[in-house]
Amino acid sequence: QANIIRLAYNYGGGARTTDFTLPILTPPVGVILSNPVEIENPINTEATPSNTLSFNSYNINSITSGAWTCDLSSDFPAELAAVYTSPTIYWDNGDPPGNNTVPLAGFVAGAPGSNSLPISWTALSAANVDADFSSYRIYYKESSSSVWSMIDSGTHPLLGIITTANDAIISLQSLTAYDYYLTAIDVFGNETAVGAIANNTTLPATSSVSISDSLHFYDSTIFAASLAVVTDPLDPLDFSVIDSAIKVEIFIEGASQPDTLNLILAAEAAAPDLIVGNAINGALVLNTDYYRITALKSSPNKWAAYISSEHPLMVPGQNCRFIIEAVKNGTPVYYDYIGATASNPNDQEWVFTVVDPPVFKPWPTRILNNVITKKNPAAYPAYYLTDDANVTIKVYDVKGRVVAVLLDGAFRRSGINIKENGWKGTNKAGKKLGVGLYYIHINAKRKSDGKVILNKFEKVVISE
Repeated sequence: QANIIRLAYNYGGGARTTDFTLPILTPPVGVILSNPVEIENPINTEATPSNTLSFNSYNINSITSGAWTCDLSSDFPAELAAVYTSPTIYWDNGDPPGNNTVPLAGFVAGAPGSNSLPISWTALSAANVDADFSSYRIYYKESSSSVWSMIDSGTHPLLGIITTANDAIISLQSLTAYDYYLTAIDVFGNETAVGAIANNTTLPATSSVSISDSLHFYDSTIFAASLAVVTDPLDPLDFSVIDSAIKVEIFIEGASQPDTLNLILAAEAAAPDLIVGNAINGALVLNTDYYRITALKSSPNKWAAYISSEHPLMVPGQNCRFIIEAVKNGTPVYYDYIGATASNPNDQEWVFTVVDPPVFKPWPTRILNNVITKKNPAAYPAYYLTDDANVTIKVYDVKGRVVAVLLDGAFRRSGINIKENGWKGTNKAGKKLGVGLYYIHINAKRKSDGKVILNKFEKVVISE
């Protein structure tokens, strides 16, 4: 049967007892069992403020095991003394736990996540005169607020263990600035002084980032599959794109969105980290060592950034890397592929390598079947774009009047030969036009900057 141990003690304010149970165990000869006991703390009248109570009179006075009881106050005192030494605990009601001349030492604010802020510190010693430790306390608030919240051992049990040296504030809002600091408190309510107050901004909660061009597409599932088989950073050669309006699309979960979102793009080389602390590396020069490309918001949660084929890094054979810069209320945060779980926004950057486009012969701008007959009832505008562009195609009669609009600012990808749906010789209302000469005007404006890259008129004849 289990042994019920009764511990008796008196801090000076009256006798107390605490019962606890040892497990059913028959130890080998010579093995000494031990078990921690949750005793009652002294009260303020027993350990008065500004005084320390040194107490070592915790005495086992009985052992009960169902069928028998052993009163150790009179039975076997010599045997008890041989195996039991009353512990000494210093009940210090004079000051808070720890080194009482300064706040807690070693406080470090870790890299933020999307909904958490990790911290670490130098643990207090359990062997000093401050063994009346009760709990570490973490205070935090949104930087824009004046109301502080506090967590201690009541919600985070590990904060009630004196050797604990790290924890995290959790369930926070993404893309939000927070202030926070650490203290410790003893059983009498004495609390350490407030030290350094940290400030950090949580990361965006990113669900997906994709990279694409006119021929390739890489999304988060492909990056994840690559990371699953390598331990080193991603290899740019695994993600080839042609130098033709590369698109990076970012989807950010939740209602909290950044004010601005940028790519921080650089060559993939043995170069310094892009981010030092929570800022762009001061040794790097903008538009030389790195480039900032602004993403445009295309829907409530979706952002898109375009890397033009004229960008200095868009050279075949060039390996590239980028991270995300999210700015909220003027405060930037940076993250890489592993985002919210990252302690370093430089170690898993998104990467790609620029390659030559496939060898093929671009079409000249022309009209396929430029004579409309009953047997061949449609004329097909055909062309090739050097860059992604918005395309407008209109049909004019010989007097210069617009008689039909085939496309109006429609997006078309570069790097491929394009054949549009045919024009069947009808006007805007869909009615057949008369026999004669017409002109099809093809106009393309580059997506990235609006520059006209194609502007040609081609003849079409309606013969019957």
